[in-house]
Amino acid sequence: MLLIKGITLKINIIIILVLITLPFKSIHSKLLSSATDMNSTIEDSSLIVIGKIKNIKSVGNNHHAILNVESTLMGYTGESNIEVFFYGDLKKSDMDSISSIDLELRALKFYKNEYVLVFLKGGNKPYRVVNHHQGKMLIEKTKKKSLVNVPYFLQQNNKLGEIEPLEKVISVIKEKI
Repeated sequence: MLLIKGITLKINIIIILVLITLPFKSIHSKLLSSATDMNSTIEDSSLIVIGKIKNIKSVGNNHHAILNVESTLMGYTGESNIEVFFYGDLKKSDMDSISSIDLELRALKFYKNEYVLVFLKGGNKPYRVVNHHQGKMLIEKTKKKSLVNVPYFLQQNNKLGEIEPLEKVISVIKEKI
């Protein structure tokens, strides 16, 4: 009898925890999926470019990537180098109070000398990446061709796999513009 009451109590606690966290998971998924398809990503972008990260500079607790623009797929910038904002790393003391949304925002990182295709918004400096880390595609240049690591949300309904030739990704984006 005591064993049954203990199991019932555990089940009730699990149900209560699920009911308490369910609304937060729903809000979180809506925030993250609000613009996670190719069409809305393009619509939210004022500039889509391909380039190489020349440098990273710290601005307070955050960073600006200096992107050397090699090709513009959409929009216009009269500059060969543009600044792209991304959040800095967290301190260990901040880890206890960090939300999952804040972690999602901080997932976007740039590194010196990487080649990227990015969806950007804003005319003010620095630009911001649309959909945070999902609006950045890493390009791997090989001797034969350039390959792109395509985020999952851009693969959907676009007949794109996880790794695709750069030319194919550019073609899909240009069809949607």
